[in-house]
Amino acid sequence: AAKVALAEQRFFDGVQSINAAVEAWEAKFTAAHSDLPASEKMDILRIPEEWLNKMSSKLTDAEKQVLAQMYALRAQLLAGLGGP
Repeated sequence: AAKVALAEQRFFDGVQSINAAVEAWEAKFTAAHSDLPASEKMDILRIPEEWLNKMSSKLTDAEKQVLAQMYALRAQLLAGLGGP
């Protein structure tokens, strides 16, 4: 949905969609790992660099790829909104 929103230049809808996808991914990831460093829910979106630094040793290469793709798409959508 976020990719379609980007293609259609519906940036706000796309950001909402990708944020929901990242939040769902975070919930699934944290539920699957009982030994994660302390973090707050949604740190993955609020402070992604810090979150990634904390979690990097727990992430598989495949998970890192998925996150990279999601963050790249989110960045394109935010840029479309005129964000950072």
